[in-house]
Amino acid sequence: QIGAINYTKNNYQDAKTAYEKALLYQTDNLDSRFALGIINDKLKEWNNARQYYNQIIEITANDSTQTEKHNYAVKRLAEMKKTK
Repeated sequence: QIGAINYTKNNYQDAKTAYEKALLYQTDNLDSRFALGIINDKLKEWNNARQYYNQIIEITANDSTQTEKHNYAVKRLAEMKKTK
């Protein structure tokens, strides 16, 4: 929740820290990984963003309930390859 609050306030660095801490306690938390992909993207930390987007793609590859996250990660990686 702290990560989401910071994110909505455009306080991306604090949001990143909060989501990273959340992953320490819940290593399988897909929402935290997805948020970290987006946050690193916004912070222009491209390598970190790519890492999280690739994790999302791998984790959601066979999960039809996570199509939106999967497709977003695929789209952003493709866009990043063109520009970064």
